[in-house]
Amino acid sequence: MASSGIIHVNSEFSRTTLPNGIRVVSERLDHVASVSLGVWVWGGSQLEPAEYAGITHFIEHMLFKGTATRDSVALASEIENVGGRIGAETDKEYTCFSAKVLSEHLPLALDILSDMLLRSTYLPNEIINEKKVVLEEIKLYEDAPDESVHDLFAETLWSHHPLGRPVIGTSDTVARLTREDLVQHVAENYVGSRIVVSACGDVDHQQLCDLISRYFHECAAGMKPGQAAAPPVISHTRCIMPKDTEQVHFCFGTGGYNMHDQRRYPLSTIDAVLSYGGSSRLFQEIREKRGLTYGVSSYTTSYRDAGYFAIAGSTTPANVDEVVELSKLELRKIREGNITPEELARSKNQMKTSILFGKESVGSRMAWMGRSETCYDRLIPYEEVVANMEAVNHDAIAAVADDLFSKEEYTFTAIGPSGTMATTA
Repeated sequence: MASSGIIHVNSEFSRTTLPNGIRVVSERLDHVASVSLGVWVWGGSQLEPAEYAGITHFIEHMLFKGTATRDSVALASEIENVGGRIGAETDKEYTCFSAKVLSEHLPLALDILSDMLLRSTYLPNEIINEKKVVLEEIKLYEDAPDESVHDLFAETLWSHHPLGRPVIGTSDTVARLTREDLVQHVAENYVGSRIVVSACGDVDHQQLCDLISRYFHECAAGMKPGQAAAPPVISHTRCIMPKDTEQVHFCFGTGGYNMHDQRRYPLSTIDAVLSYGGSSRLFQEIREKRGLTYGVSSYTTSYRDAGYFAIAGSTTPANVDEVVELSKLELRKIREGNITPEELARSKNQMKTSILFGKESVGSRMAWMGRSETCYDRLIPYEEVVANMEAVNHDAIAAVADDLFSKEEYTFTAIGPSGTMATTA
């Protein structure tokens, strides 16, 4: 299977689309001896019907359980025998299967990853065993309210929308999955038009394309993914989940911006002012000055069709109202335009440094390319993101703050002791 011409996107990245639709992106680094490799599949949990919630995450597990030629031990040991590593992650919009090896073992890594994606067997006894594992994973997650409160927030904010559902699914939906469900989902979604292979390190782009053509020649082109569903409608409501814990774990916020909206850059600046480091407003006002919490922070999340902004933390039940009100007060101050030039400059430096620090990691560079091509359908240079951050000014921040915070309508979620919940919303 011959590849189409190599496109050198810039001095860093190269990009090629193979005849079966697989996109190959790479960056050569002459000063390293290794290659970080990722096979990215567009879709994630946001493409799942409600009755199959968690199937993408479950398939991620099952692809490590054996193929027509390798059992689960061989899948792990063959790459570990050469000192390599293999792993995977599932998100709402993608699944990534990754490996890191010395460059001489790149063919082996591609052989194993292609074997997993194209020739997994989904044996019934392995499905039964892995369901037990995932059900235990769900229980473990439910026992961690500091993590699960974020999923509770997304579910409440985007009620009944695929983006609002937890990636892991529920005990009921996972228990109902059948082998036929898994095989059909893979056949429909693990196709060339939805796959990106990214590599960074001691790698030649043409050699990489030739290897992928060799090992992924069985991969059908398939159909390009359409929009999974209409963008979610925001629901500014409350959801309180009683749980016998010492603290209340809360998360409140509102809709934000999708990943194509330039306003996400001013919103990220607001996020940095609020919670980036020990000098941030939430840290100073709530933890340092008043000692009301060990941790409180803001964050922003963007997907293709939607995004949100949230503030989360944990504290003693009696302090929840005060912590939430103090957080809202900081949002009011920002809406009133009180971010100083010093804060604006510091936040820009923090965000720029975070991006550029990522360039120092081979794995981070591979992930940057993979996410960029998978989610944006193009390779985004680091310089473009830094320039957009640098362009943020007080007017842009004021417009975003007025858009998101002027009505003070927020979704509020909390997990904690029954009868001692916050009344603030």
